[in-house]
Amino acid sequence: MKFLLSLLAFVIVAESCNTKRHSVDNNTEALAMKNKNLQNSSDFEIAYRASTRGVFEYILISKDEVMLTEDRNFEKKRFYPTAHEDWKVIDSMVATIDEVQFVNLEAPTSKRHYDGAAHATVTIIRGEKELMTPTFDHGHPPKEIEALVNKILTIREKLTKQE
Repeated sequence: MKFLLSLLAFVIVAESCNTKRHSVDNNTEALAMKNKNLQNSSDFEIAYRASTRGVFEYILISKDEVMLTEDRNFEKKRFYPTAHEDWKVIDSMVATIDEVQFVNLEAPTSKRHYDGAAHATVTIIRGEKELMTPTFDHGHPPKEIEALVNKILTIREKLTKQE
């Protein structure tokens, strides 16, 4: 009787392990598909944030829309469609960015240290992964991303003039 119970317990445990193995294999395939999809250069959002004691500005640009806010609590947001031409330019700029260099950029100025300029960052968001620059002075981005920052700010200016 003990032998039969032991044999039955062994069979149940072995079957349970086999089921988990299939589950792990399926999860691995799903993660591989997700990572492959994230490598698509157009599957991202880009955020620009500038803030100091009295100023807050947040710009989030995706392929489909632009979100602007000056509200730190994100309660007052404005949404606009992203112009196809603007997205193509941003997409091509982001495609040339080296991820290691991006997260280790050095700011050319340091006015933000004494409230001479707002702290600014650029973040590239791909699914769950976020790449963010170190802070730099608003209006004085590192030269490696200067064209990208200027494009983001130009889009914001164009949209706020439409209001």
